[in-house]
Amino acid sequence: MLDISKAELSLKCPKCETEVKFILGQVGESVKCTGCGIRINLQDDGSVRKAQKTVNDSLDDLAK
Repeated sequence: MLDISKAELSLKCPKCETEVKFILGQVGESVKCTGCGIRINLQDDGSVRKAQKTVNDSLDDLAK
């Protein structure tokens, strides 16, 4: 089964602009910048988790 929450993403640190990699499943948590060490909050208003579930459910349906 494919799980979209394991998709890799990245963003630039707002302080030092180092590329910070994370997986979609980490949204709602915080990640540490490997360049300067600050914690970056990956905020979710609930829409990301809902979208992950919708995509995973659709992928499960396709696999049937």
